[in-house]
Amino acid sequence: MGYYINQRGDKFRIESDQVGEAFLTLQHYASEHGMAWVCRDACENASDFKNLMSECRWDIQIDQNGTVIWISFNGEKSGDQDQVLKVLAPYVKSRSWIEMQGEGGVVWRYAFYKGTFKEVEGILTFDMPWDED
Repeated sequence: MGYYINQRGDKFRIESDQVGEAFLTLQHYASEHGMAWVCRDACENASDFKNLMSECRWDIQIDQNGTVIWISFNGEKSGDQDQVLKVLAPYVKSRSWIEMQGEGGVVWRYAFYKGTFKEVEGILTFDMPWDED
């Protein structure tokens, strides 16, 4: 079965001088520990960070300077997606975040601050015009 999740938005960045180390660290982690929904051999043989992230169910965009400027979850169901982000946390720019939504409307953000990773629960509210009556 599994728990369906999707991404709602992000503000995510890994500077170009950190991408190489992020790639090697995640590749080593994936080959040593393995992850749910991820092919260990494909991770070990990934040619670059973009391919490795795709194998880990995250698509990224890298600008002309080599900086990761965008991330998007490409899976359907929850697996070890947060583990990938924990491994990458030391390389992610502080105050980056990825907003997710699960079944039943549950929302949360994966937040990065000073080399750390935290999952933060959210509350979805709407200020409807008739609420003021």
